[in-house]
Amino acid sequence: MLGQHRRTAGLLQYPEGGSRGVGLLADLLDPRLVVARVPDPAVSPQRRPGAGHPVGDQLGEPQDVTGELSVTLDRAELTAGTHTVYAVYEGNSAFADRQTQIDIMVAARTLGGDASELSASRSQAQAGEAEVHGTLRLTGRLDGDAVTLIPDTGLVTSGLAGVAQPGEYQVKVVPQSGAYALNNPNYALPDDGPVITAFVYASTEEDVPSTGSDRLKLVMEAGLSSVPASLAGTYASPAQLEAALRADVTALGVPGADVAIYDVTLMVSRDGGQSWSEVTESDFPASGITVTLPYPAGTGTQGYVFTVAHMFSSGANAGRIEHPTATATEKGVSFTVTGLSPVALGWTAGNYAVTLHPSGGTIAAGKDVTGYTYGVGAALPTAADVTRDGYTFDGWYDNAALTGSPVTVITTADVGNREYWAKWLSAGVGLKSVSVDGTAGVIDGTEISVVLPAGSSLPTDAQQIAVTPADAQASVSMPVTADGGATWTFTVTAQDGTSRAYTLRITLAVTLPQTGDASYYRMKLSAASGLFEPLGPGRR
Repeated sequence: MLGQHRRTAGLLQYPEGGSRGVGLLADLLDPRLVVARVPDPAVSPQRRPGAGHPVGDQLGEPQDVTGELSVTLDRAELTAGTHTVYAVYEGNSAFADRQTQIDIMVAARTLGGDASELSASRSQAQAGEAEVHGTLRLTGRLDGDAVTLIPDTGLVTSGLAGVAQPGEYQVKVVPQSGAYALNNPNYALPDDGPVITAFVYASTEEDVPSTGSDRLKLVMEAGLSSVPASLAGTYASPAQLEAALRADVTALGVPGADVAIYDVTLMVSRDGGQSWSEVTESDFPASGITVTLPYPAGTGTQGYVFTVAHMFSSGANAGRIEHPTATATEKGVSFTVTGLSPVALGWTAGNYAVTLHPSGGTIAAGKDVTGYTYGVGAALPTAADVTRDGYTFDGWYDNAALTGSPVTVITTADVGNREYWAKWLSAGVGLKSVSVDGTAGVIDGTEISVVLPAGSSLPTDAQQIAVTPADAQASVSMPVTADGGATWTFTVTAQDGTSRAYTLRITLAVTLPQTGDASYYRMKLSAASGLFEPLGPGRR
């Protein structure tokens, strides 16, 4: 007999479905059961199994038990809390004595939190926690279930109180008062609340000259921690306002990573500095205020072009963006505005012109340099990129006089427009003329021949030989002889170092006596001079 039994199935997670063992081992002659959930353990007689009656495992449906009894509970049956499931045997009339039951605990489904829309920041001059902007959203909710977080706005940070050092901090997000709650008991919140990165921005002050009794000062915050009241209808959070300013500056060609946001406020004190309040539009100096922002990290007085975007925060122009002229000064980037807060400062590396003077040469296609960017620099054309017939390239110089050292690159630290001149070295090693004691020679390649007049002597001093190179920039070595003056050698060296060796051969002219009938003239070689000397006419 089934008898009276009570079992505990254990803990389930909402909304777990599928087959769950009730834990009953059938010991019945006709093991057909109907399973029902409290508060209705009784099963209608019409559900009694019989011929052609379907057999299943859903609540209220009969099933054949061959081992462990199981039942499938759908999502609507598995709400969070305690459930009792009855197994009722309908095999005889003793209905009350033929049932068992089991308790099932269903835990609430734990949700997650999506904090991606949340942002929080404050100035280092402020104290306490920061307001959290945006909406905290839930994750893990099942389709069709309505779940609302209370509250999902009006949140603050937990962890910024007492923090004065500028920087980024991981903080919890909590309700401004009370605790989080859900409107659906089938769900629960995680033990740990959402965590976001909050910012504490640096804040500086600067006195402003004033002609009256009131004192003025500028308060500059390196970021936005609030939205001006007149702009709150357009921008729900400082992050949205910052995004609008960044988009404006990037549309002018500034990379998004090179944009800094500032909150600049003009404050007035009417009691000698005891208390301060923000200047109203009517009290703002008619001539405007010159603001000097510190240089963003990595920038400075040289090499950068700065762009300022200022959004009017009050009056008829509220929300309009202007672009005042920015000037790089010793202290920072200065500009003049007739209203304050907020301000975006963008910067780009300066682009400068380069002019190359090839000085009669030719720069190869694609090798000319016409400009460079600060921080990047440029390489100037090399000797392989610049040519000139008869000359060798000797570098680029930053002056037309070609003094100083040659320049090969424009460095990453260089600024301003640049101009360079090419220096050339002649490659000429030719000869214009060669003479010996005034007698001109005949130049044939590297061979020069000179025939001295009869009665002359071979030169014994190199000073008797005059060599004039074709290129005035070339140099000539001192001629030398190894045979008593009949043969001389010397070298011409071009301006670029190219050299060529020459050989000068000298002969003496001979005047033969008139013999009238001589058919030939006898000569002998003088051992002393190495020259032929006439002996007299000969006859055939």
